[in-house]
Amino acid sequence: MAIRNYQPRPQRGGWKNRGEEWPYEREGYSDTQVVAYAAAPLKETAVPSNRGRSEAFIGSLLTGAGAIWAAWVASGSGFSPSALTLNSHPIELTGIGILIWLYGKYKAQAR
Repeated sequence: MAIRNYQPRPQRGGWKNRGEEWPYEREGYSDTQVVAYAAAPLKETAVPSNRGRSEAFIGSLLTGAGAIWAAWVASGSGFSPSALTLNSHPIELTGIGILIWLYGKYKAQAR
């Protein structure tokens, strides 16, 4: 079946010496083919978000930085872990990084 090029029909009286035109609004009288299809349902969010992945990445960076800082603090005084009780900021940074990483993984999975 060949599909003809679509050329819109002019209004009545647009073509001279044409006479009475067929009622093209009735089904079966039109020589143009109309494509029928069912539209696919739209997704809830059209733009995917990478926020969960970026939060997981930032959380892993903070966790790594906190672990390196904790190792530096602990080994600075002859490898004494008690130094981390006096300077607990590296452990706090590591814990915050782990929480951000877990939250980012949760958001990436919830999509």
